[in-house]
Amino acid sequence: MKKKLFGIIGVLLLLVIIAVGIGIWSYNNVDHGDKPKKSDVIIMIDGGDSGRYTETGRFYEENYAPKVMISPAIEDKNGLNNVKAVEEAGVPSKAIIKEKKATSTWTNATETLKLMKAHNLKSALVVTSDYHATRTKLAYDRANKDYGYDISVVGVKSKDGLKWNEYQAGKDQAFREAYILPAYWLGLYKIIDL
Repeated sequence: MKKKLFGIIGVLLLLVIIAVGIGIWSYNNVDHGDKPKKSDVIIMIDGGDSGRYTETGRFYEENYAPKVMISPAIEDKNGLNNVKAVEEAGVPSKAIIKEKKATSTWTNATETLKLMKAHNLKSALVVTSDYHATRTKLAYDRANKDYGYDISVVGVKSKDGLKWNEYQAGKDQAFREAYILPAYWLGLYKIIDL
């Protein structure tokens, strides 16, 4: 009986150590993105810091792509309006493609890739926050298997030019990412809106 109890405790302890190790590794590796490159479209994943708007405008003005897709496009007249924010960052309205169905990083990927197909676009520069780059890259890599597009994911700094580990909100978001990322590895995004 004692051997069995020690065996169970040992297995549980091992699982806890593995979970903590995965959490620590994930936390320290949330910002693995690509270098920006010229593409058919810039896809801005909304959420997080408004540095995404500013950098999307900068990439557009530096001619990384002639079109910008916003996912999801939110145009609340009395509140959040990320379309207006991107326009204020230098992107003209005629260059904006609005994706309105996404509710998670996974659906950002699946819905924007559908729109790329509809608009006959073959490459994309995906803009997200630095702490969100690894999960975004994983989602696009998996969703893109059906399309074969040339996708690069760029993690950008905060609106104040800070990396995720240089300000508290960034650290908090990275901590959240550390526990969502393993769920993405396991494919749980298909059954839970993460």
